[in-house]
Amino acid sequence: MIDRFFSLGEVSEIWLGNSWHPDYAPYGFSWDTVRFPDPLGFARSVSDLGITVGLSVSPFVSERSPEYPDLLDTGCLIYTPEGNAVLCDADKGGVALLDLNVPEARSWFINSCTNLARDGFSVFESNFTHSLSEAFEKASGRKGCLANYVSILNSDLSGTSSRERGRLGSFIIADSVFSGDQQAPYTNIYTTMAPDFSDLSAAVKNSISYGLTGFGGVNIDIPEKDLTDAKLFDRWISYAAFMPHTRFKGSLKFLEDAKTLTAIKAFNAIRTGLAPYIYSSLCENVKYGTPVIRAMAIEFAGDPAAAAFDSEYMLGASLLVAPVTTSGDSIRVYIPAGIWTDFMTHEKVQGPRYLSRKAVPGTVPVFVRPNSIVPTRTPDSNAGIGSLDNLTFSCFGLGNGTTAACEVFADGGQGSGIITAEVTGNKITVRTQNLGGTKKLVLSGIFNVVGLSESVPEKLSYGTSIEFTSNELVISLG
Repeated sequence: MIDRFFSLGEVSEIWLGNSWHPDYAPYGFSWDTVRFPDPLGFARSVSDLGITVGLSVSPFVSERSPEYPDLLDTGCLIYTPEGNAVLCDADKGGVALLDLNVPEARSWFINSCTNLARDGFSVFESNFTHSLSEAFEKASGRKGCLANYVSILNSDLSGTSSRERGRLGSFIIADSVFSGDQQAPYTNIYTTMAPDFSDLSAAVKNSISYGLTGFGGVNIDIPEKDLTDAKLFDRWISYAAFMPHTRFKGSLKFLEDAKTLTAIKAFNAIRTGLAPYIYSSLCENVKYGTPVIRAMAIEFAGDPAAAAFDSEYMLGASLLVAPVTTSGDSIRVYIPAGIWTDFMTHEKVQGPRYLSRKAVPGTVPVFVRPNSIVPTRTPDSNAGIGSLDNLTFSCFGLGNGTTAACEVFADGGQGSGIITAEVTGNKITVRTQNLGGTKKLVLSGIFNVVGLSESVPEKLSYGTSIEFTSNELVISLG
């Protein structure tokens, strides 16, 4: 099955959802030994392929699960004032809820998650919703007994992941969040079961709103129901390609369908190339608190026109993304002040201005901020997402008398590399720290390179490419 996934493109994660539980007890911490006779061996075999396995974890416990009797006897569940465990009806029997405000219950939950993490399942989806919380609270007759419950749950899952993978190498996806959770999860953006273009527009605006409230990471689930509209599917994944984190939800048959395969491969190409930039933006959020998704109204606070475009956003510090959320074949984009560069075509655009762009299948309009350096993975490189070697650094809109800078983080945030490009008259001085031996520099819109301190320039249709190995490269312009 995993080999078939690889045919779709590079695979970095596989999420099992709730499928790791037995059908008779879909909640708890018991494995389905029929589908997964050797969970530890499964985790190791997938990990050997460089793939992370994520699990959906919830504080619910099925009445028929093996752990239920002990949790009932030790007072770890939500009870009525009379001392009876609260059971809510589910599709396959009654379901109880751990009382994470009770030390014994919280300790049991953390230990269970820790055991999963040590077996190789170290990233989690926090499977809990406010509506279920309200149902248990009402049934218990104890108003307020689940106050801050979601925050406790997210904190415990995030803490477990951090202990096993390191603070910059861990994450959870949270279906519900509270104020104060901003340090821990990727917020999951919901969609309806039968999504349409209005749902796509809402997803874009919700992701921007979470960035405004301080959530650095956002997860987009490509809708699990078959999108019969090929254009809608293409625009959904084109938007998701420029999100901090995203997952496909659907049958393997659907993912391999001819009408979606081309769009999926285009998605993979974008994500693979931009992986160093997106990953480093996430690490910056953890280290410095800067959100990955940045609202135009905040990023360009002195520009009233920018505030009116609530479906555009900055992905990290350098990329302006304008998802296409309608069925039309064009989109209106606002470009703030300065000379911006179309990320796909390298066309220069002078702002502030409004412009129309044709909706191109497989991508969305993306523009690079003036005086930016964008790190990407060098094509055909086998280096991983967090590698500091074999990277391409594209320089956009370099201005005389300015210095552009970029920091790239290693896997797990264990160190970083820095590149700067200083422009003085007809000379560009590029300096690097901790970036490995093989580097490529692309100077967008610059064609008049007449001298280099090392290497030979390669002329491109949109600029100049230079491969170099030293920590300082001096470029002379004619």
